[in-house]
Amino acid sequence: MKRETLYVTGMSCTHCSARVESVLKELPGVNSAAVDLEGKTASVEYDEDQVSLETMAKAIEDAGYGVGEEDSPASETPKKKGLFRRTG
Repeated sequence: MKRETLYVTGMSCTHCSARVESVLKELPGVNSAAVDLEGKTASVEYDEDQVSLETMAKAIEDAGYGVGEEDSPASETPKKKGLFRRTG
């Protein structure tokens, strides 16, 4: 299992963070997900053989939020460097 932290943009309330967490947990290969609304991050533990960072980013974007660098505009794409922070 790998652990990554994704920067999530567009969240403004606990409902938003719960939605992002739910979307991530629904993906095959995601073992756990915890979203920090104040920190605007999602910590995800996942099996890299089953799910990619790009797939997780797309799921978040499909739910109406963005994935980008800390304090970056939601239009950032996961292909740009620095969108994910390795935590384990």
